[in-house]
Amino acid sequence: MANSILTPTAVTREVLRVAHEKLSFLGTVVRSYDDSYAKSGAKIGDTLKIRQPNKYTVRTGKTLDAQDSSETSTSLTVATQKGVDMVFSSAELTMDIQDFSKRFIEPAMSVLVSNIESAMLNDVTQDVYNHVGTPGTLPTFLQIAQAKGKLNQGLAPKDNDRNIQMESIDMAGVVNELKGLFQDSSQISKQYREGVVGKAVGLNWVENERIYTHTNGSDVTGITFDTVTAADGDATLAITGASSAPTVGSVFTMAAVYAVHPYH
Repeated sequence: MANSILTPTAVTREVLRVAHEKLSFLGTVVRSYDDSYAKSGAKIGDTLKIRQPNKYTVRTGKTLDAQDSSETSTSLTVATQKGVDMVFSSAELTMDIQDFSKRFIEPAMSVLVSNIESAMLNDVTQDVYNHVGTPGTLPTFLQIAQAKGKLNQGLAPKDNDRNIQMESIDMAGVVNELKGLFQDSSQISKQYREGVVGKAVGLNWVENERIYTHTNGSDVTGITFDTVTAADGDATLAITGASSAPTVGSVFTMAAVYAVHPYH
């Protein structure tokens, strides 16, 4: 009887299935497919242009005040590739796909997904300039609700699921805080059976041990800055007088500089 050999297609499909199950943070990221990468003869390489929302001003009164529409974009570059390379014997490739997955694919995907998520969380967390609560202190349920308010104030889309990622120790603290509050019966069972919050204050709660931990640099004093306003209303701050550069990802405030609704 001829051997049944696992094909690359079968292995690849199983790899994707296992990887998808292990995604905590990446699974919450919008992954809409763009066929710009797949156009024959006109491939875009490793850089994708992402169109930004148009900005307009509102007139008051009946007099027409036509304005130009100027579309802007930002670039997304595929700059990092990660992988786990393995070599299999012909005997191993004759195994049942479930046994092959348990022995080889699952351990490989666990370390690969963990590495990818950690790298991505490190990058995106440093780009977030809003925060609530006290750094180094478990946020209260109220502060977490205030974080959702920050999303609303920044016009984050409401038509997609919103998620909160927490380490297991922090999740345990929040579960303990919520134990005496009224909860949806379908969600409260997760708190006591699984030790996690299901969905609350409009957020899906997910445990993730790869959360980025930020360390602030030394306080920077003596800073002055000049404001340069572009034609579309965006402003650039020229900072001078800093004795040292702030640590990337640190959140700080400036006198007379305020967060505002993007379209006010």
